[in-house]
Amino acid sequence: MHMARDEPELERDVQRHSTRLLPPYRYLPGLHPHPQANPHGHSYGADDEPHPPWRPGEWRTLDGWRHGVDLCNAHYYWESHEAWEALWLAAPRRAAAHHTDSCRGSSKSRQRC
Repeated sequence: MHMARDEPELERDVQRHSTRLLPPYRYLPGLHPHPQANPHGHSYGADDEPHPPWRPGEWRTLDGWRHGVDLCNAHYYWESHEAWEALWLAAPRRAAAHHTDSCRGSSKSRQRC
């Protein structure tokens, strides 16, 4: 299987914002097992508890947001989408729309790559 370590051109020194590990491969449909649906996927069987509700002013401090940034910066686009999607699903209904939209926008922009 083609692994992230096999793509040295994508491995660069970037500032990390989270202590979470990066997955062993960048999911690309048709090339890798689906991370969650396939028993060989890098996130198969992972405990996917919903993110607890958060307030708009907290978004920069959320580990899920910071991990999504790390994933995106390291070219894990599907994985960053999943990290950010969990946050906007947990956003309070009365939260300022631009915070929720920024999670959705980041998630959607990376989904196209």
